[in-house]
Amino acid sequence: MFILVVAGVFMACGTKYDYIDTGVCEEEFQGNMYEYLQSNHYDWDSIVKIIDRAGLREMFEKEDFTFLGPTNITIRKWFVWDKIGGVGNTDKEYVVHGYKSIQRVPVEICRKIVLSHVIEEIVSRDDIARVTYNEEGKIDGGGDIFTTRWGNRVWLWTIQEPYMHIPEMGPVIVNMASVDNDGQKIKEIGTATIGVRPMNGMVHSLPYSYNLGEMYRDKYWAIVNH
Repeated sequence: MFILVVAGVFMACGTKYDYIDTGVCEEEFQGNMYEYLQSNHYDWDSIVKIIDRAGLREMFEKEDFTFLGPTNITIRKWFVWDKIGGVGNTDKEYVVHGYKSIQRVPVEICRKIVLSHVIEEIVSRDDIARVTYNEEGKIDGGGDIFTTRWGNRVWLWTIQEPYMHIPEMGPVIVNMASVDNDGQKIKEIGTATIGVRPMNGMVHSLPYSYNLGEMYRDKYWAIVNH
């Protein structure tokens, strides 16, 4: 039975179109990072427009780094909520930015959106340390803290889930939180993928529940010269 399970894992790593769909492995994309983002219109159309407006296309075509990618849903929420002053019109801390479209967002803010999601090095799932727990079973450390090209910080950690009730035999899950300069958690964000590896760099997709602004404590982060 064990042999059959292992064989099934390796069979899951077959090629499909431009991807090598590896199941529990990372996916590979036969093109650069910018081409990968362009290849998935459902998730990445908005961030591609922000990258272009920020003047950072060449960086995504040539450089090696890890991109923690906010999806279309995250970016569209940012514009929809601006009309009602917050999440469900109940978020009293929401600051209306007033931008009606991506083309109205200042270039400086577009650069901030992109670079605050860029880690300088390539970080794959297997590079990230496991989380640690205290005697009460609560997370008390582990993982790795990274500083983005914008200067904000993120904490990445991995958890290996059980398989058939056997501890640490299941898939390895990447999780993420934003943290401040003192290492205090701002917001637990999570990730939605195990990672896609284009010809340059690495992409980890953030979940649809992620909201722009959760990387920072400053609620005026999207207002120029505030």
